Amino acid sequence: MTTSLDRKPLCLRTLSLRGAAEMAGTGLPIPQTGVLAQSPGVIDGDRFSAAGSWLQMARAGERLAAIGADMHEREAQLRKAGALADQENAIRAKATELGAKFRDDPVGFQAAWKGYSDGVLGSAPRDLVYTAKRALGSFGDAEFGRALNHRFSLDRASTAETIDVTIASSTADLSALGMRGELGSEAGKQGFAKLRAVLDSAVSGGLMTREKADYRYNAALGDAQAEATLFVAQKAYAAHRAEGGDALGAALEVVDRDIINNPDIPLSAAERRAYASKIKSELSAEEAARRQDLALARQAAREAQNAMVGGVRVAPDTIDSLTDQLRAAGDQAGAARLNAAALRADRLRDFGRLPIGEQAAALQETLGSAAVQTATVFLRESDLGLTPEQVAGIIGNLVHESRLNTRARNRNDGRDGSDSIGIAQWNGDRARALVAYANRTGGNASDLRTQLGFVVEELKTNEAGALAALRSSKTVEEATAAFAGYERPQGWSAANPRGAHGWENRLKQAQAVAGAPDLPLARGMQDELGKSVDR
Repeated sequence: MTTSLDRKPLCLRTLSLRGAAEMAGTGLPIPQTGVLAQSPGVIDGDRFSAAGSWLQMARAGERLAAIGADMHEREAQLRKAGALADQENAIRAKATELGAKFRDDPVGFQAAWKGYSDGVLGSAPRDLVYTAKRALGSFGDAEFGRALNHRFSLDRASTAETIDVTIASSTADLSALGMRGELGSEAGKQGFAKLRAVLDSAVSGGLMTREKADYRYNAALGDAQAEATLFVAQKAYAAHRAEGGDALGAALEVVDRDIINNPDIPLSAAERRAYASKIKSELSAEEAARRQDLALARQAAREAQNAMVGGVRVAPDTIDSLTDQLRAAGDQAGAARLNAAALRADRLRDFGRLPIGEQAAALQETLGSAAVQTATVFLRESDLGLTPEQVAGIIGNLVHESRLNTRARNRNDGRDGSDSIGIAQWNGDRARALVAYANRTGGNASDLRTQLGFVVEELKTNEAGALAALRSSKTVEEATAAFAGYERPQGWSAANPRGAHGWENRLKQAQAVAGAPDLPLARGMQDELGKSVDR
């Protein structure tokens, strides 16, 4: 009896040989047991079932399938990672755009962000919805918080400004009453009660500390009391002069009695001396002009400067009179010192009356000219070999960034969420490098010369590209554009540096620096007038 295999021996043998030939060179295992190549009649079940060739072929196929699936999965992962990055960048950019548009309108931002978020989530692939929600929440919350804080600051500043205007008005009214000798009248009592009520409301509203409120009250009281004392002293002066007596001596006795030795006014010893100096300078200036007495005029000028250093305002007419007297006597330096002191006092006199949020900026603006001069001299004398135009370009950018305020801080301004600090508004790694530079050089990170030194160091190292562009500049405008590459603000690009945020103001400030008086002369005048640029 023959089997079906016995009837087709050639076909089986042919299949075996053809299969081996076709598998050669494919990398797949070639059958070695020769099951299909057995002679007819010699096949048995044990040999057929024990053959390993077909198992090897099956396993190889499985491995190839697994490799293909893994490659497909990796390709999908790469595509998803790219999509995630694109998605996050787009959401971040939109958050920045809407944050700028609705900077002081948190409600408007919230509405716009919701509309944008709905659109993003509606069109996002299913596998990217979760990450989209997370990015929308993160970037949206951050910008909404900034808008909310800015709105709160504006509202708070508006309320503070109203209170400050009321305080200034009350103080002026009290001083006017003092000038007329009516400080003890019912109007004077009402004026002090009104001032105290306004200050108490500022304290309860969190707009002013109790210490600041007490200071403002005592300052108003001191101003008013000084005017009242001057009124009495002038009357004594006129009476004694009419009698041919020591008019100035009589007037100064009133000052000692009502200011220096008066226990009823809540002023410190330094404040008493400052107010006394104010009255003495105004009385002595009048007497010096009458006598044509240069020594007395100089003494009056010293009293005026003492008063202004103590924060007490001296009448402009007194300053003008003393300046004219000193110049007429050939004392140009004395006149210059007095005028410089008066200028500084005028700028600082109303500092405490500004809205709280503006005080730091106002103080920096007052001191800004000295800081600009310091920076100009420092950069000109550095080893960078810069021209005056190039120095002006640097300082114009720095003034725009911070007004050369070494303690300027813009919270969460960095791309990494860090604060931007100092004259160049460094953040992230550069801010940390500033502190490391200060420690290494033994300086203070808040010192102007230390920060300028760090600018020079960066230009010679990590920012060498900006230095190269700066050195190739010929005009103030070119230098301003070149140093914008050191700052790299929003809108800046190497191809279009004039697209930098605040470009017009950067250039304006640089042109102002370039057009300033010769700095060595200015610095000499500072020394002569006893001014310090290291504030």
